[in-house]
Amino acid sequence: MNEHLQQLQLHPKHKTILANEIKKSIDFYRDNSICKDELSHIIKHYADHYGYLLFQQDYEVNTRIKYILGNRRLKIMFEVLEPQQLYFY
Repeated sequence: MNEHLQQLQLHPKHKTILANEIKKSIDFYRDNSICKDELSHIIKHYADHYGYLLFQQDYEVNTRIKYILGNRRLKIMFEVLEPQQLYFY
């Protein structure tokens, strides 16, 4: 397993921790420390298991998470999540 992936907390308990972990994983991807498949696996894990933290009741990304991630990282996150998956959340 990639050493950068071991630095991530896979079971966050709060929105802020989740947003910071997604931010770290996207930064690893932008630094070419992890590949797109690994980033996709991480983001999908968070969306599948912690969708209640990631998304609001109207299926939009939580505003706190949007604020922490910023527009560029949010765009990368949406590129990783397929449109079909966004339908389920």
